[in-house]
Amino acid sequence: MSDLGGGVVLAPISGDPGEVRRVAAGLGAEADLLASLARTVRGLADPSITVWASPSGQALAQRAGAVPQVVERVSRRYGVAAAALRTLAEALQEAQAQVAWAQRVHEQSWGPFLAAGEQMGIAEGSADPAQRALAGRHRAEMVAHGERVQLAVRRHADARDAFGVADRACAAVLRGLLDDGLADSRAYDVLTGTGRVAGEVSEAAGYASLVPALRPLGVVSGVAGGVGVTADAVVLAAYGDGDVVSLALAAGSAATGGLGSVLKAGGRATNAPAVAAATSRSARRELRLTARDRIATGVLGSRATAAKQVRIVALPAKTPAPRWTPPPRSATALRPWVREQTEVRAVQWARARWVDDLAVVLGAKGASARWYGAGLVADGTAAGLDQTGRVRGRQLDAREEADLRQSGDRHR
Repeated sequence: MSDLGGGVVLAPISGDPGEVRRVAAGLGAEADLLASLARTVRGLADPSITVWASPSGQALAQRAGAVPQVVERVSRRYGVAAAALRTLAEALQEAQAQVAWAQRVHEQSWGPFLAAGEQMGIAEGSADPAQRALAGRHRAEMVAHGERVQLAVRRHADARDAFGVADRACAAVLRGLLDDGLADSRAYDVLTGTGRVAGEVSEAAGYASLVPALRPLGVVSGVAGGVGVTADAVVLAAYGDGDVVSLALAAGSAATGGLGSVLKAGGRATNAPAVAAATSRSARRELRLTARDRIATGVLGSRATAAKQVRIVALPAKTPAPRWTPPPRSATALRPWVREQTEVRAVQWARARWVDDLAVVLGAKGASARWYGAGLVADGTAAGLDQTGRVRGRQLDAREEADLRQSGDRHR
């Protein structure tokens, strides 16, 4: 009896068959709902239906296309998953019952088995012939209890093995559902991942570029934003996944933001010294900057129009923030202090934001305040579109969470 298992306590099998059945029931209900929806869409898209014998009915049939087949495949995916989980729940319940029986028998028989073995050893070593005669009975008791212990150990191992087989079979079925053509492709995962990462980089770089020393990161923010918009547009066009309005807002923000940079740099372009040095009116007319010159300067810098000796007017250093003064202790003086601090800091923000820069452009001969002002308007528009897009994104996320929550409550 070397396989009695010693005094090791037989471990239970964790899990709740009822919870597994609840999940299976929810998946089954979703499968039924999708199957009903597929039948409804198939019926509405049927061109033989008289009520739809119209341009709108033909348009619906064309738009429906393969929708019923796809919905049916999704319904089948839910149904197969529900069936696999129901089978797993039955296997779990049966295995737990077998393990519980094995634990109970092992616990009931192990103590008597040890006691009978001890009594047999005492009887065999006794000098009393009557005691030695009892050794055979104690041996028979020990064997009987040992056989029950062995049976419990085998039933426990068999139950765990059977559940392991059922668990692996269920996992194989669920894993196989990912290969039914409905799972996301690698290209989809790459595109959506690129769009998400690019959006996060653009947002982080945009916030960092507000610090004067990190202003060059604004270029990184613009490039990352463009990459993210492009990836989202490809996902929307190729897979139909995404929100057209959100994509339009993001594209508009990226486009107007880039346009604002071009317009501001073009507005700061000047070649006044070269125009002043010209000796004839025709030469001065030829040297004047055209709209094409300003756009080229905004895109490529001064090297774009080297023949006209163009330079870009440097912007002034940002006005430092006023020193913080502690609030007064008097309650009567607190309100004037708050008003003064608000006004001073609002003025400083406006100056640092665009007033000082615009003043430099206005004072630079040959620069265009109109172009620079248009760039400021484009920047403001880009910021507004970006903020609107973020608000819409939060609304869509909240709506999706609410839909998922309602779906879960409906099938609970």
